[in-house]
Amino acid sequence: QLVGIDPRILTMDGLSYRHLFGDVISLPFDKSWGVLDIGEYHTTLTLFHNIEGSTQEPVRVELVRSMAKGLQHIRSGLKQTFDFTDEEINDWIFEYLDLTPSISDTDPRILECVHRAMGPFLSELRRTIASLQQRQSLSPQRLFVTGGGAHIKGVCSYLTTRTGIETALLEISSIKSNEEVKWPHHDHTYAKALSLALQSLNKTTYAKLNFR
Repeated sequence: QLVGIDPRILTMDGLSYRHLFGDVISLPFDKSWGVLDIGEYHTTLTLFHNIEGSTQEPVRVELVRSMAKGLQHIRSGLKQTFDFTDEEINDWIFEYLDLTPSISDTDPRILECVHRAMGPFLSELRRTIASLQQRQSLSPQRLFVTGGGAHIKGVCSYLTTRTGIETALLEISSIKSNEEVKWPHHDHTYAKALSLALQSLNKTTYAKLNFR
């Protein structure tokens, strides 16, 4: 989060963030936790584990799982069921939809459609967590949600109810550091050079980089 590096681009699931930067303090209240990145087409679950008593590797990535399910599945479900335009679907997802259990005043037909669209995603998420529990006896005590799906009202309460794991939005305040992160100062030409470099990655035959 602090340096913007996605561990998947390093192709090392067990990579310790300690090897990337040494000033990060792990979340003290949980032995293990997860970050759920709900994107447009994919959702990525990254599970972390606090290593008690370790100074060289206090935080370790235990699992990185990418699921081919995201906001697009909700959009497709709404489009197939209702005669909505793309703009109306976007408004429904981010303005009117409320997934908060029991108290949501969203049209029941919309809620049923969204719940149906999210069913396969929730099943895969639960299977992934259950598999980790069986193989390594680890279970995340908390999930932090980020990505476009984090903007849906009530998504944290919804996931808490459906997974049984306390869920909250991932915010900068959730991650502490010994030192304030200082970004280098660049002039206006830097943005142009960076955009050209990133555009060239679209033509590469290698795996795309995830800069989220």
